[in-house]
Amino acid sequence: MSRNIHVWATLIVMTFIAFHVTAQADVTGSLDIDINMIPMGTQTEAVKYNIDLESNLEVNVTLSGMTLGADLGFGIPGIEFGVLSLATELGAMLVFDQFVFATPFALDDDETVVTKNGDGQINGVAFVSKRIGLSLNLAGVNIENLAVFEDVDFPNPFSDNVIYNIGVTNNIVGDQTPTWGFGNQLTIIGQTVSGISIAAIFGICFEDGLKQVKKRTFFGRVNPACAGEPSPPEKSLLTFDFHTFQIEGFNLGGVDLEMETTFTPLAPATIDVGAGFRLLDVVNINVDLEAELPSATNGFRLSGLSASVSTGALSFSFSDTDGDLAFDTGFVFTNITLNPNQNPATLTTSSTFIKDEGLTSQVFTLNLRRGSMNFSSTSVFFKDFFGTEKKLDWISTSFSLSGVLSEVLNYAMQLSASPTGLSGLSIDLGIVF
Repeated sequence: MSRNIHVWATLIVMTFIAFHVTAQADVTGSLDIDINMIPMGTQTEAVKYNIDLESNLEVNVTLSGMTLGADLGFGIPGIEFGVLSLATELGAMLVFDQFVFATPFALDDDETVVTKNGDGQINGVAFVSKRIGLSLNLAGVNIENLAVFEDVDFPNPFSDNVIYNIGVTNNIVGDQTPTWGFGNQLTIIGQTVSGISIAAIFGICFEDGLKQVKKRTFFGRVNPACAGEPSPPEKSLLTFDFHTFQIEGFNLGGVDLEMETTFTPLAPATIDVGAGFRLLDVVNINVDLEAELPSATNGFRLSGLSASVSTGALSFSFSDTDGDLAFDTGFVFTNITLNPNQNPATLTTSSTFIKDEGLTSQVFTLNLRRGSMNFSSTSVFFKDFFGTEKKLDWISTSFSLSGVLSEVLNYAMQLSASPTGLSGLSIDLGIVF
């Protein structure tokens, strides 16, 4: 209970500051309201609907070179997330600071629900993460550092972990209680006289993954191996996770090259080489190769290969996902302008092919823009791999309408249908100030 009181007190103080300094500071932001209606059945024309009402308030207050921000999400269960931020310049250094709070959610029978503690009580808002970013430019060399302190056990909103004990901390990783850890990523970026960009990235107790709460995603997360109780207790929990070396902007004989090499403990080093060039000023060709570098126990091994070709409104690509130099997946994309001279419309298609399966998915999208109004329709067809007849089946069609009503008000509406009937209706209203 005390944790929730502290969270609400912080939000109230932020709101008070925003309104108190309106006359002296620049206050900007937006308010979005989303209404989602899902029919409880499709057996008749008139049915009951499940209604989900969500809102998002963003406020940024700039005062004397310092920007205070609040990104708040509300839903039927109450406050779903809160991100409080501060950005400023200290001499030549840029500082960005974030506090992330969220209510832990999970999926239960394909429904998003608020988790409960061991006593069956519904959870409220909890502290998730503290993220501090620093950026400093020294003589053309940019040094960036991201330090993260967070709960490594905070449940992913798409997981099925419906039990989580917010108020209990036992420093055991992987259970249903908070476990705190620290991670850091250091990035050094520079450029040679000839324009080649070189970057070195070091991760200490830091994973190149995503930290997710409901409706918000943050790059990078703390390695759970660095959290919990160290053994022995006097030992520091710091581990080297990765070192990435990147080179971009290198041109050799008209071919643009880029390379990324990653070193991780107890695993083969990997290299990713990309090449792109234009053939006869008509066709763009890009090739990407992934491989494992030789080590004391393994030789050179090709991990994957992909290539793409594009010209005008047509592009296609293919991938070798297992390094056997054989086609595994393919993708064809077209972008066609219909009636370009009067009332133009855009038709895009995307097709996916898989080895031994043939055409597995097809998507058609029609887009029309008239003044400040935009209309689009998307139809999806997918192959049922487990059906008796392996053919493309219609999965869904959606219709959306969006536009701007005034300088501060915008709207968006979307209706979705499937073979079983109406899937849902959503209405989004946004105010910018």
